[in-house]
Amino acid sequence: GGRRIVLLTTFSGPDGIVGHQQIPVRWVAAQARAMGIDLLAVPLTSGTAYEEVVEAALRTLAEDTGTRARQLVFGDLHVEYIRAWREEH
Repeated sequence: GGRRIVLLTTFSGPDGIVGHQQIPVRWVAAQARAMGIDLLAVPLTSGTAYEEVVEAALRTLAEDTGTRARQLVFGDLHVEYIRAWREEH
């Protein structure tokens, strides 16, 4: 079989905004629909480490759909202040 591509994005749970891009997560959902790919939207909340939340989301994806992540691509880690923030949090 072919490989499945899933778009994973994190966003602020309380307000639905994708943090560094400052856009509503619904815009990302519209992009995923336009590309014909599934979206795994992961809400971030205060007090939980970024890595823990993403790991839990990937576990849920595997358990619920049988899709296991083999590769992750981060589209904004080349931006130094974003990389620094993610490494710090």
